[in-house]
Amino acid sequence: LTKELIGSINKVSQALKISEGTEVTKLTTLKFTDDEPLALITSYVPYSICPRLLVRDLENESIYKFIEKESGMLITHASRTLESVPSDESESILLNIAIGSPLQCFESVIFLENGTPAEYSVAKYRSDLSRFKFELKRQL
Repeated sequence: LTKELIGSINKVSQALKISEGTEVTKLTTLKFTDDEPLALITSYVPYSICPRLLVRDLENESIYKFIEKESGMLITHASRTLESVPSDESESILLNIAIGSPLQCFESVIFLENGTPAEYSVAKYRSDLSRFKFELKRQL
């Protein structure tokens, strides 16, 4: 949907461990399944980590592979939370659902091998079209 350079706001700054107002690339995408809107995803990437993201077409390329290529570092881990939230008016319009419909909201931060946060994202999935499976492994 959109790609723009903005000054980071409070929540984004905290997640990415950067100062408020630091330039970040904001990407907003709408994912579909069987011609139905499935998820609204908003990602924030520090401009200093991946400046060419603004001009890169990611239609057929993984944002994570591009971040690794541009930063010269591997993505090693992520932190993710999941909660159910009601849709607001703009989300409802984009996702073709009633206002207040439940969405599954994933907030994620991915980290580079040196511990630097490289992306903060908020992905909101329609509950009526989504199912998630989690596998947990014990590290010995």
